[in-house]
Amino acid sequence: MSTTDAWWGDTALKPGALRTWQIGPYRLWVRAEAREWRLWSLSSDEAMVGGIRVAEEGNDDEVPDGAALTRVGLAQRDPVLTLLPAPADRDVVVRPDLPVVVPAGVRVELYVTTPLWVVARAGRDGPTLLDEPSHRMSDTWFGPNTLEGELAYALRTSATLDLEALPYVSHRAITRVSVVNAARDAFSLVKLKVPVAGLALYDVPGSGIWTDAVTLEREQASDEAEVVVGNGPGAATARPERIADPRLAVRGPRFSLDAFGRLLGM
Repeated sequence: MSTTDAWWGDTALKPGALRTWQIGPYRLWVRAEAREWRLWSLSSDEAMVGGIRVAEEGNDDEVPDGAALTRVGLAQRDPVLTLLPAPADRDVVVRPDLPVVVPAGVRVELYVTTPLWVVARAGRDGPTLLDEPSHRMSDTWFGPNTLEGELAYALRTSATLDLEALPYVSHRAITRVSVVNAARDAFSLVKLKVPVAGLALYDVPGSGIWTDAVTLEREQASDEAEVVVGNGPGAATARPERIADPRLAVRGPRFSLDAFGRLLGM
């Protein structure tokens, strides 16, 4: 694994000039004018596209026709754009490419990556201008039927057990998911729901962006699991820096979650 320079932070803008960013598959163009800000954004369908470009000067003809335009009425004498990473705004249902069998009494650790959201503000204390995913995941319904459950995101992944085999990409966050099978029977891990919206983000030196670690403990022959959200990423490196709070309040140190099944539409 290797890292690139951080793409988040503050950038002073020259009024009327266009600046451009690339954050993996996500592109952003920003112009601060006398009485309004204009922001164009576009995300590629290629989820794992890498590359970082930060605050480069751009021209109007570089903005593709398909880019979405956001106009914000906002006057600032010395405009500053602040970009921040954020976790997804819903839980993410992860479906490994190949199911993983977890025997009774065994603990396995999976590493999954989920797209970061890009938050643009008019300065650190200014209003939010954009809050968008670097790569848009598919919507899915997680529940026993169409009346019970919740809207989530669907993500197909390798869900690797070997951290060293995990490629680093600048627009995704790594989550260590510990699955503990405390039941008396083995089960096949076909899918699991990760409570991403309730996790903080950390910049881990030498490893990229991580979320809080998550432990899912299956105590009986069911799809329910007791969930523990760790206070930190659980990465084997020192001094991670917390760079984003969870979107949703933590439900307590331990809570129950339908984590392994009961999924429609996948």
